[in-house]
Amino acid sequence: MISLRDKTNLLVYPYDIEFTPILRHKWLLDGYEIKALVSPSGWGLDGSDAGEADHGSNTGITVTSDFNGMLEHCDAVMFVDTYLKSDFDSIIYPKFEMAINAGKNIVCLIELDGSKKKCIEKKCKENSLEFKYCRIKDSFNFEESNRIMVLLDGEDERITEIVVPVIFVAGLMERMQKFEIQLFLREYLINRGYKISQIGSRQYCEILGFHSFPDFMFCNTLPETKKILLFNRFVKGIEQNENPDVIIIGIPGGTGIYDKTVTNKFGIIAYEVSSALTPDASVLSIPYGNLTPESLQILRLSAKFKFGFEPDCYNIVNARIDSQDSKILNKVMLNWFDAKAIKGLLNYNVLGNGIFNILCDEDGNSMANFIVDKLSAHSEIEYIK
Repeated sequence: MISLRDKTNLLVYPYDIEFTPILRHKWLLDGYEIKALVSPSGWGLDGSDAGEADHGSNTGITVTSDFNGMLEHCDAVMFVDTYLKSDFDSIIYPKFEMAINAGKNIVCLIELDGSKKKCIEKKCKENSLEFKYCRIKDSFNFEESNRIMVLLDGEDERITEIVVPVIFVAGLMERMQKFEIQLFLREYLINRGYKISQIGSRQYCEILGFHSFPDFMFCNTLPETKKILLFNRFVKGIEQNENPDVIIIGIPGGTGIYDKTVTNKFGIIAYEVSSALTPDASVLSIPYGNLTPESLQILRLSAKFKFGFEPDCYNIVNARIDSQDSKILNKVMLNWFDAKAIKGLLNYNVLGNGIFNILCDEDGNSMANFIVDKLSAHSEIEYIK
């Protein structure tokens, strides 16, 4: 049996745009090496460079639909979340069985129901294989903490100050390249010597070396006021235990309503996070459209009055909203285009500073420098070249 503690060659399945940020920052998958990306037939990626998924730069890895043929090149199969959906029982689960029968360890980023998880775990154990389930629960176990139970039961609603500078990464709606921005900022700051603590907008971030967005924020039985207080204490605990130079927080979902049918869960999570603490710098990611200084000012004022902060810079996603399909399907539908085209579409002289696309040329470095300069100007972090 090959231990997952050794360098593990991975087959990633099913591959689509959801995994591309991790692929572009694959060094964060400590102990793993991506050897194959497999996408189901019909998803339009077979034979293409993996970068086609997000319309960014090429990655040098070609996507295939040959799951069985690629098994021989890997030690483990990583099952991942996707934007495109396939039936789990008829398409995804049989791939678990194929991988186990081929003697491959399993790394699972997909949320499984209890019975499926037990079944896969049992099959792996019977075949002397490792099963690593990455959808872990909160590391902040508030149920077992007397101090936190007092907070839940009492009427003390004071917010604890976070001393370390905080960076928010938010999106106007879903699929706004937030996770790419989070991983880019992490890589950039670590490479320049900063000690980073981070809460990601996804729920398997521990495999990338940082905290997942806590489950209690999605708990239906917990009052919203308690979620705000708990998140504040969650971040404070990270600050005290890890002593970072800066904390990056990715906010799940969107910041508000797109229209009456696409509500982005009304921006509730963004409101709760921004009520729990105030960022020292922030990035708001928005789709490409008819951007003007006036429209950006509307976004600034909206964030200021709803969340108590104004975005410092914007990531312009290389995608347009398909209004007609979005209304028909009751979810945001995007028409993607090549990230390189953004440079020719935006009038930077009119829009001003702080406008970037994370996938475009040197914009990632420029965005990160912009944020560091902003924090350094206020002496919130020491500038490190």
